[in-house]
Order: sequence, then C-alpha cells, then structure tokens
Amino acid sequence: MSRLTKRLFLMLSLTAVAVAAVGAGSASAAQVGSCVFTGLAGNLTPGVPAATNPAGPLATGTYSFSGDALNCALANSNGTVIANGGAHITSSGSYLNLLCGTGTATGTATVAFSNGQTFSNIGYTIAFAGGTGALAVTSGATGGGEVSIVPGDVPAPVGAGSGGNCVTTAVTQFKVYGNFTAVV
Repeated sequence: MSRLTKRLFLMLSLTAVAVAAVGAGSASAAQVGSCVFTGLAGNLTPGVPAATNPAGPLATGTYSFSGDALNCALANSNGTVIANGGAHITSSGSYLNLLCGTGTATGTATVAFSNGQTFSNIGYTIAFAGGTGALAVTSGATGGGEVSIVPGDVPAPVGAGSGGNCVTTAVTQFKVYGNFTAVV
C-alpha cells in the first residue's frame, strides 16, 4: 500500500471518528472534510531571507497559496461520505520567519470541494520547524493537519530555478505538501 493511500485511509478513518463525535448528541449539520494536497505558497513579500543575508534571517511578510487536493472525502453529520474526489484550496496570510523553513504562517483558507460544497474563511496557524509544520484550525471550523514546505529551487541545483533556495537567494515561493481534517 502506497504512503499516499495509507494517509488517505488514515484521514478517512479519522473523518469517520470526528463525524461520529460531532454527530453524537448534536442536531447540528456538521460536515467533515479530509484532504491530501499540494500547491504553491507564492508572492512572499518580502521574500524569506537567505542564510547568507548579512542582516540575518528574521523576517515578517505576507503570502498567498493556491493548490489542489486530488484525494478528499467530505462526510455529513451522520458519517455518510457525500463526496470523494478533489478540491481546490486558496489561502492568504502572513508569516514570521526565524530561519528559512522555521517560523509560523497564519491566514484564512477556502476549500472548494468537487461536489460544489465550500468551506470558507477557515482560519489557521502553522508552526514550522525545519520545513515541517503542525496545522491548527483556529476559526470557522475545528481540526488540523500537517504541512511540509520546500523552497522554490529545490530539488534543482542551488540557484538554478526561480523561487529562491534559503542558502544564497531569498525565497519567494515554497512548494507545499500536506493534509488536513476540518469539521465545519
């Protein structure tokens, strides 16, 4: 079983548990979405400084994100899966960089599922250390996940591409890989 299949199976299992917990004793019409996604966090303004920056690596700024989730499940409050398939995710927010790939990102996201359902204005914070971070949903829903970021040049040779590399050039975009489960 591939790693992606194992993650999706785990997320679907967690979705069922979350839906059961929310649905038990509740008359609310909660929905649970779980996705594995990839995308690009770009337009970092200013760019995340390179390690060789004479002024140091500390920076704050803004970013935008756009990505797709090919593997999603959306379930209703009874635990019935009402959509399987993809979703498009957009987001924007601010970042605090302590060292390239270590810091925080805070923003709001919209997740548009393939069946037409949308989770809007979902607030989140991601605390990164060494390019991997824990995603915590902070408003508009409950939930969380895991996110990894890779500077725009990687895996090309340092300086060969666009987007920066954390070593010799400021990073203006990160490739993003992650997963989440959110109850709305």
